[in-house]
Amino acid sequence: MKEEEKITDYLQRVKDSMSSIRALGEDVKDEVIVKKVMRSLTSKYDTKVSAIEEAINLNTFSMDELFGSLSIEEEREINLFMQQEVVNDVQVGSDEEEEFEVIVDLEGELISALEELIKLEGIKRMCEVTKSDLEDKEKEHQNLEQEIVSLKKELEK
Repeated sequence: MKEEEKITDYLQRVKDSMSSIRALGEDVKDEVIVKKVMRSLTSKYDTKVSAIEEAINLNTFSMDELFGSLSIEEEREINLFMQQEVVNDVQVGSDEEEEFEVIVDLEGELISALEELIKLEGIKRMCEVTKSDLEDKEKEHQNLEQEIVSLKKELEK
C-alpha cells in the first residue's frame, strides 16, 4: 500500500488483482489474501490490524469483512479531519459548540458500535464454523460406530 493511498483504492486494486489471478485458474483463498493485505498496510493501520487479529479468526475472515472494517477506520479519519476543519474555520458560540460536541460524541459512539458489530460478526462466524465441524465429527462418529458393529458381527461368524 502506498503511504497516501486511500484504503478503498488499495483494496480495489487487490480485488482486481485477485480476480485476474483467479481468472487464470489459480485458486487463492481469501484467508491468504486477508493476511497478506493486513501485512501490507501502512503503519497508520497498525492499531486496527492488531485489534482485528486479536478479535477475529483470520482463517474465516473474508475480504469483504476486512474491507468493511478498514473502511470504517478510514471514514473515521475523514470525519475527524472534517471536524477539525470545521472547528478551525468557524467561530462557534457556546450553544453551537455544545451541539457540535454532542454530534461528535454520537458519531464516536456510532463508530464504536460498528466496530463492536464487526467483532461480533467475526465471533458469530467462528461459532458457525465450530458448529459445522462438530456436526461433521458427529457424523464421522456415527459411521465409525456402525463400522464397529459390522466388524463385531463379522468376528462372531
